[in-house]
Amino acid sequence: MSFYKQVKYHEKEAKRYRELAEIENESKKQISIGVYIFDREAGKVARVSGLEKGSIDFSADNLDGSYSRGYHYVVNNWRLATVNEIDKAIDNPLHTMN
Repeated sequence: MSFYKQVKYHEKEAKRYRELAEIENESKKQISIGVYIFDREAGKVARVSGLEKGSIDFSADNLDGSYSRGYHYVVNNWRLATVNEIDKAIDNPLHTMN
């Protein structure tokens, strides 16, 4: 590979890592113990119960008590829960939003 191609490749990779770092930094500002998130895969509201344990960035417990799981800041399988989603989940913890 020529030096020019290597430079282009590394510039693209650096841009990708800067974007991931930005996502991670924004998520770190939003996540703390007690924050409600929406698990996109399960379609359920969960409450953050732990931070940075082992290989996960944070963990959350589903409000319906079904299970807890770990999350990563830069993985798109969660988002902050809306007020309406939290209200519905608290009123009927067995309700899923799929």
